[in-house]
Amino acid sequence: MRTVSLNIKKDNVNDFLQLLWVELSEKIGSISCQHFYLDTDDKEIYIYNVIWCVDQLSFITEFNFYNHTSKGLIRVDVCVKDKKNQTIDVESEKKVLSVISEVNRTDFNSKLKNKCFKVPIEGPISFSGSYYFERVNIGLVAEDCFNYLVFDVKYITESQLNVLIIEKIKLILAALSVCTQQVFEYVGGKIYSFDDCSVYDLLGESFNNFKQVESFVDYDEIIEDNKIVLPENTVNIISNIILSPKAQNSAMRFIESLKLRAEVFDNNILNGFKVQYELLGYVSSIESLLDTSEKNVVLNCPKCDEKIEKPQRRISAQFNEFVYNHSNNSSIVASTMKQLYNDRSKFVHMGKGLISQSLLSKQPLYLEGKTYKQNFPSYYFNIHEFTGELIRNSLRD
Repeated sequence: MRTVSLNIKKDNVNDFLQLLWVELSEKIGSISCQHFYLDTDDKEIYIYNVIWCVDQLSFITEFNFYNHTSKGLIRVDVCVKDKKNQTIDVESEKKVLSVISEVNRTDFNSKLKNKCFKVPIEGPISFSGSYYFERVNIGLVAEDCFNYLVFDVKYITESQLNVLIIEKIKLILAALSVCTQQVFEYVGGKIYSFDDCSVYDLLGESFNNFKQVESFVDYDEIIEDNKIVLPENTVNIISNIILSPKAQNSAMRFIESLKLRAEVFDNNILNGFKVQYELLGYVSSIESLLDTSEKNVVLNCPKCDEKIEKPQRRISAQFNEFVYNHSNNSSIVASTMKQLYNDRSKFVHMGKGLISQSLLSKQPLYLEGKTYKQNFPSYYFNIHEFTGELIRNSLRD
């Protein structure tokens, strides 16, 4: 294999790969690949293995891109073989290496393009007007009883654009669900694109004032005249979710749980089993915000009672600390979240069901000694509100 040294920063890794596939396609032939992402002995370096083979070309190319988790792409090994005799295709290899070297010299900042988009979204209620989140350059518009997201996307190649648009929409909608306790979705419709207009310009001249609310549990607290008036801390919450991978994961798990909840309420006979996965999502939305790295904890040896160090992640302890720190001293929230975490552990580790499909109709409880079967856990009807409040409180500063 031939090796080419690369110096592609972490932030530009996917830009480099996208541009490389475009250039190879335009200068050599169409792209169709098998992809594998492989571990190495170094925990900071991974190999992105790509095998490029199409009927229109007489050769097969294998790439091994070495991706350093903090430095980015540091090298690529390339092997180009003739399909028939499996020998090195020298001329084709030169062409491939030439394209790699050319893309490696690219100034990605100079290639960066920007477009603004206005996308219709649907939800149970309209926003009270236009809002602008300057730090992340995102806006909301309420026009003629319709809600719109307004945002920009930076991209290198047109082939990236569709994926980047959908990812941005999903992320913003997840952030909005954390802020409002409601599910907003893009369910189709025209996506308006603008080359020579800013997000700020597309929002119009007037913006709504944010509601003076430190914290809320029930979303009715942010409704005025049957419209959502966003709390003032929404500015920080939206920005912190957009800019933090951990917060992004949290928001995505939260909106997924809210969507499952809607399906359960739509048909609890058919979808009642989804309650259990909804509850898992609430736990995961909080665990996403925790420090899950291993840390040495001093313990007493159970055999000799001497002090020993043992690496632990302490997820359950951190979960409890998170609830304590962000529950505004509410004993109800603390006890409810403890029940939720215990139920989640029973479901995940013991396979214990959290609902009874046979008890979804109105009838007395079915007693089992110290416990009883029930259609939903007793805390179910408030758990989404408590989880949302905890996440918002942790992200509002």
